[in-house]
Amino acid sequence: MVTYHKYAIAIGIWALLFGASFYWMTSREEEQLLVIQKAINNVEDWQTYQSKQVIWADDEQVIELHSRTRLDPDLTWVSSRAKLTDTEDFSFEMFFSSDVFYIHSTDPENWKKVDYTHPVAGELEGSREPTKFWLRLLKHTKQMKREIENGIQHYTLELKPFRDEVHGMRLEDVTGATMELWLSKETLVLQKMKVHVELKPSITKIFNQMDYLIEFSDVNQPVEIELPSAAEKAEKLQ
Repeated sequence: MVTYHKYAIAIGIWALLFGASFYWMTSREEEQLLVIQKAINNVEDWQTYQSKQVIWADDEQVIELHSRTRLDPDLTWVSSRAKLTDTEDFSFEMFFSSDVFYIHSTDPENWKKVDYTHPVAGELEGSREPTKFWLRLLKHTKQMKREIENGIQHYTLELKPFRDEVHGMRLEDVTGATMELWLSKETLVLQKMKVHVELKPSITKIFNQMDYLIEFSDVNQPVEIELPSAAEKAEKLQ
């Protein structure tokens, strides 16, 4: 009886310690997710910054965007280049102000003015505010780990299957995804993010895997950005 009693006590202590350890690990991951979420949200509070975004489909670069953002006065410039065929690209630029934004193409020369209530605004505005996509990805976190590399916090998140869209590329039948983030260790300033997505193979899909990278630079540093005078003659997009 005494032996059984001691055995029961030992099992109880082990279960208690195991449960406490599991709870602590879960709480720690939740705390780290909050740190990541705050770092991503802080991008919207930067006074100025530049970014570069690149998307690869099956290891082939298909989209590249460059942007400059200034909060006061509010103006964001975005340059976009998308691959149409092996020999043809499509390029244009946009200027986002507080009440309207402008689309400028050079072949042929054309300026359009767009209200944010226009149906096309939602899709194009994603190039101005790319962090929303990454915040949505955080909701699918399955597990994560953190490493410190030369004063940089490197997070790796394994994501659960999800459905989403980024820069016109639909992500459906996702079988697995890995998201990575790099933050400065002391100030927790977001430096770059990357996601690798695996899709279920299908003859109807254009690609079976996608990689998306965004890098930030010149945070709160002087940024040259002005709306060209030609935009004053822009026609309203109907």
